[in-house]
Amino acid sequence: MQTINEITLKDKIHFAISDIEDEKLLETIYSIINYSTKGITIFEYDDKILAELNERRAKYLSGEEKAYTLEEFKAKFYQKHGI
Repeated sequence: MQTINEITLKDKIHFAISDIEDEKLLETIYSIINYSTKGITIFEYDDKILAELNERRAKYLSGEEKAYTLEEFKAKFYQKHGI
């Protein structure tokens, strides 16, 4: 049985996404929900995104670009945005 808090949260989520018109964003949200409940995802990368990812990977592997841990990224982001 669902609690009042669960029902309220589900209503808030439904309300928050009901006005989103960006298809890619909706696909991403759906993928997150679907993955967390079923362990699968339907989000597919288009050729442009795959090419960009492959290019970035190649630059990283060649030493041309550096990768950051999540903590390093957060620190840089917060510093850049004054948070």
